[in-house]
Amino acid sequence: MLPPINYVLFSLLTFFVVGSSSEEIELTIPDGTLIGRVRYDRFGTEFYSFQSIPFAKPPVGHLRFKDPVENEPWLGIRDATQDVPQCVQISGSNIIGQEDCLYLNVDTPKLHKNESNLLPVIVFIHGGGFRSGSARDAIYGPEFLITEDIVLVKLNYRVNMFGFFSLDDPALGAPGNAGLKDQRLALEWVQKNIEYFGGDPDQVTIYGQSAGGASVHLHVLSPQSKGLFSKAIMQSGVGISPTKTGVQNSGLYLARVLGVTTDDVSEMFLTLQYLPPQFIMQGFLLLSQIYPMRWAGFHNPIVEKHKETAFLPDDPMKILREGNYNKVPMMIGYTDAEGIFFEQIIRNVTGQPQPVSDFFNFVPDELGILPGTPEALKLAEEIKEFYQGGVEISPDFMLPLININRDTWYAFPARRAAVEHIKNNGYPVYFYRFSADTELNVVKRMDSISMGFLGAAHADDIGYLFKTAISPEILNGSVEEIALQRVTRIWGSFAKHSHPLIEGDHWIPVVDGVLNYMDIGTFRDISGVNPDEENMSFWLDIFERFGVL
Repeated sequence: MLPPINYVLFSLLTFFVVGSSSEEIELTIPDGTLIGRVRYDRFGTEFYSFQSIPFAKPPVGHLRFKDPVENEPWLGIRDATQDVPQCVQISGSNIIGQEDCLYLNVDTPKLHKNESNLLPVIVFIHGGGFRSGSARDAIYGPEFLITEDIVLVKLNYRVNMFGFFSLDDPALGAPGNAGLKDQRLALEWVQKNIEYFGGDPDQVTIYGQSAGGASVHLHVLSPQSKGLFSKAIMQSGVGISPTKTGVQNSGLYLARVLGVTTDDVSEMFLTLQYLPPQFIMQGFLLLSQIYPMRWAGFHNPIVEKHKETAFLPDDPMKILREGNYNKVPMMIGYTDAEGIFFEQIIRNVTGQPQPVSDFFNFVPDELGILPGTPEALKLAEEIKEFYQGGVEISPDFMLPLININRDTWYAFPARRAAVEHIKNNGYPVYFYRFSADTELNVVKRMDSISMGFLGAAHADDIGYLFKTAISPEILNGSVEEIALQRVTRIWGSFAKHSHPLIEGDHWIPVVDGVLNYMDIGTFRDISGVNPDEENMSFWLDIFERFGVL
């Protein structure tokens, strides 16, 4: 079973409005002329912002569920001063967003196309469990990261059923992973256009957090993304995480719950393409009730069956081990208290802390153990003993829940990815553990109880790289400013030099057999080997026993 995915951060920040500048600026690219605006970074330095630039035709009507189609040039001058819309998704109990959502934002410190002085580019892919989120400034404001003298691109992609609907029939043109192919088309747009914004198409770092991190990893593994980037950063998410397994032929399930009962699959598909988007989302909610154990699979990537045209032609771990992927320098990591985020969700739903009712829910399908079997019961008991012992979950003892979410969904998959990549990547892989804890920890700041836990929750690190609608004022000399400067420098230096720079220490990449890492802390960064070693050894032993390492 997958962990509860209710991205509170992304929902609560949806409706904040970010202030705008009245000073406009014009730029012409091959598709047409844009009117953007002048904005100011956290130091008060000017940068140029162009928003809601289309990179694909609206995926509506006969294009719904299908691979994205490149956008056509526009006539006249296009307003690029308004933030990207949200794709259709669920926020709380509401269906929000629009299908016409394939747009991206570009923020740049300079505009002149000077091939001898182009800037490195960071393309950011948002998280949200593949079912929600957007590239909007309310969560991902550019004012922090843009100070690193890079060009920043943030892209939208279709989520939930609109992005991960699939039908096996190749004649229908909906094989799955449309959301990932949206991202790929945006990367193609970057290659063709980023020079006009002062960016270097040969220096593109793809960077994502959570589902965005998993997306980045899948681009590393996908043959369709070859040549579209030169570096990759995976922040709290990789493509081999147990949360990222999709349901094949999900379109048949959707048709069934919506009462589309025709035996003609082409007719069924056409009907689904022209239903109001609210109907599709209502069907998505029905699937969560009818198939609670498989629900997350309806909004996750799949291995496509028709290999010659597939974005993801095989199991991610198999691709990784065979070494047939896009080899680039990588940075991979997780936060030290990822699970605080999921503890918050459970408490928000139930009103109080909850014990783990079934520890087998944390066993990856990859182990091949059937639920309810003696083997499953024995393993569940072993996991419970390791994480919880004889002490029950209570407000004073939440660490078992926090740690097991961190280890199973993020830390251990990240570790496996780093260790496997170093065997055949040919470029350095840098590993980190993020533990900084200040007022910039945006997830913890949204919940007073969470402030009592030490460390960084899932998505807390976002607050050190992007200005959010709830970011505090950054005071000169404050612990927030010092930590912010260190973190943005790490991400910026990796984009520029393929090596993350830190103060007072040397960040050693992972080497075969040695998991070197950097702990990115509140006051300083400390190098080490094998983070959370006891917990990782526990899962290593389980995977070795079942022969899947």
